[in-house]
Amino acid sequence: MSNMHADGIGTGRNNSRILDPIFKEVVRNPDVLSNLLKDWIEELKDMEPEQIWQCLDIGDNGRVQSLDTHLFVGKTSFVLDNYFRIRAPGQEEISCFIDMEGQISNSPGYDIHDRMTCYMARMIDEQMSGYERLEYSRLRKCYVIFIMLRPRTNDTNRIKRYAIMRRSPDDPKIGSDDGAFDKVEILEVTVPGYGDVVQEGAMEILKLLFSRLKESEAISDRLTKVYNIHIDKPLSDRMSDLDEQYFEYLEYMGKMKGMA
Repeated sequence: MSNMHADGIGTGRNNSRILDPIFKEVVRNPDVLSNLLKDWIEELKDMEPEQIWQCLDIGDNGRVQSLDTHLFVGKTSFVLDNYFRIRAPGQEEISCFIDMEGQISNSPGYDIHDRMTCYMARMIDEQMSGYERLEYSRLRKCYVIFIMLRPRTNDTNRIKRYAIMRRSPDDPKIGSDDGAFDKVEILEVTVPGYGDVVQEGAMEILKLLFSRLKESEAISDRLTKVYNIHIDKPLSDRMSDLDEQYFEYLEYMGKMKGMA
């Protein structure tokens, strides 16, 4: 059996090597991405997935193209998983920028929210540094979305949204969002567990893709018939390896609980 720990499958480093390339390949599938964005992105919520396709940069290979994910911060740098720009339908105008990260655990040994904040700040800096003259009106909304693929077992199937809210104690609208600072939003999404009940939409898609015990025709049929998502066989085979690891993890956690 693999080297397990309470926050996920195997060691964090091994998980990243296995999950990162698979996660990138999955979310750059335009059918997958358009369905996820429909539920999560304000600018796209009233559009059908087929319409959202028109807002994506899709390459000749049929995959959604990412911007340069290697961003420098002073003398160091970090690499985003996926850095997308979303255009207004049928136009060149950019509507928003999205960073979508696949994270093993929401408890990686440091405060994950600090990392989210750094990514957001760097995205804004990257966007504005592309202009010869600083014009604040050109700022487009930035979304940072962290998808926790192997969250703690008591923290699955959740979406937490963070934005800038009023905090003045003498303001009757304290805690409200009046649109004054509507250019930043952070989403923390924890993938549903195998036994979680989910509604149709983005969370079910994540469950079908990343919380499976084994590949089955029922999963493929639902992805295809309900969401028009097709996973090719090479990728499906690689994801089956994740299924086996996930089963080992569930078995390990069951034994641990039995020993408690």
